[in-house]
Amino acid sequence: MMDKLRRYPIRVLGGLAAVTGLVLWIAGIGPGKTITVIGAFVVLLFGDSVRSLYLGQAIAQYRYASKSFRSGKHEDAADEAAQAAVNLRKLGFVRPAELKRLAPALSLQWAALENLDRHEDAALVAEELVAVYRTVGENYWERFYLADAMERLETSVSELPADRVGAEADELLMARAELAYEANRKHARALGLVADRHVKLREYDAALPLLVQAADILRPLAAEYPDRRSSLVGALTDLGHCLSDLDEHERAQAAYAEALDVSRTLDETTPTAQIHHLVNLAGSLRELQRYDEAVPNDEAAVAILRANLRNGDDNEKLVLALGLLGDDLRAAHRLEDALAAYQEALTVRRTTPALQTVIQTLRALGRPDEARPLEDELQTRPKPGVYTLTIPQAR
Repeated sequence: MMDKLRRYPIRVLGGLAAVTGLVLWIAGIGPGKTITVIGAFVVLLFGDSVRSLYLGQAIAQYRYASKSFRSGKHEDAADEAAQAAVNLRKLGFVRPAELKRLAPALSLQWAALENLDRHEDAALVAEELVAVYRTVGENYWERFYLADAMERLETSVSELPADRVGAEADELLMARAELAYEANRKHARALGLVADRHVKLREYDAALPLLVQAADILRPLAAEYPDRRSSLVGALTDLGHCLSDLDEHERAQAAYAEALDVSRTLDETTPTAQIHHLVNLAGSLRELQRYDEAVPNDEAAVAILRANLRNGDDNEKLVLALGLLGDDLRAAHRLEDALAAYQEALTVRRTTPALQTVIQTLRALGRPDEARPLEDELQTRPKPGVYTLTIPQAR
C-alpha cells in the first residue's frame, strides 16, 4: 500500500509531463517531443501496467518451460525458462520487491541445463540464483533456499575441470551450519515441551529419553553458541528432576552438577540465580548419603542468601538453607558445626522447628544444661491442639 502511495504522485507528474510535452510538440516547440517521451516512460515505469506486462509474459513462459521439462524436452525448457527470467529481471529492476519471483525461473533453467550436461551455463545460472537469494534472503526459509542455491552452484562447478567453489563453498558451509542450528534448537524445544507434558502426567519413564535427547542436542549448540547455554541449563535441570522422581539419584547428581557448572559461565547469571542449582545438587548428594559432598553446596547457598538478605521471604529461605546445612553436617557427624548452623537459623527466625533442632543437637553433644532453657521456652509455646466445638444449650 505504501509503495503504491509513493508511486501515485510520481505517476501523476509523469502524466502531466506527457500531456504538456504533447501540447508543446503539436505547437512545434523544440523540447516537446522529449518531454512527452520522458513523461510517458515515467507513467509506464511507475504504473502497474509495467508489472502486469512483465509478470504476465513471465508466467506464461514459465508454464511452458515447466511443461517441457516434465516432458523431457530439456532444450526447450532451458530456452523458455531463460525467456521467463529475462522478463522477471526487468520486473525486478523496476520493482525491486518482486525480485524473488526470478528465483523459480532460474531454478528451472538450471535443472534443464544440468540435464543437458551444460554445466558451465548451469554454473552461471546458479551464480545468479545465489545472488538473488543473497539480496532477498530475510527469513528462515529464504536462508534455506540460499543454501540450496549455493549447493546447486557447487554441483555445477564440480563438474567442470576447474577447482570447486572457493568462497561460496565456505558460505555454503556457514549457511548449512546456521540452518542446522535453527533445526536443532527447534527440535530440542519440541522435545522439552513433550517431556513436560509427560512429567505433568507423572509419566517419568516416557519423559526421560526425551529430556536426555534434548540435553544431548543442546550441549554442542551451547559450546558453539553461548546464547544457548541458558537453554542447556534448563534442560539439564529438568533432566535432574525427572531422574530424581525415578530415584536415579546418581544420574540426577551428574545432571545437576553439569547444570551448575554451565550456569556459572552465563554472563547474566547472578549469585541468587545459582541457589536452586546448589540446592538441587546438594539434595541429590543427600539422597546418595554423600553428606560431606553436599555440605559445600549447602554452605555456598547459605553464603549467597546471607549476602542478599533483604526481606521476609529471604529470611525464610535462609532458615531453610541453614536447616539443610545443619542436617547434612549432623549426618556427616560434625555436630558442633551443625549446632552453629541451627543456632544461626534460630537467630534469623525463632520457630518451633528451629528450637527443636538446637535442643536435639545440644543433647547429642552432651550439653543438657544449655538445652534446658530452650526446652522451657519450647514448653511455653502454644501447641497445635484439638479444638472442641461447644454448642450452646437451648434455653
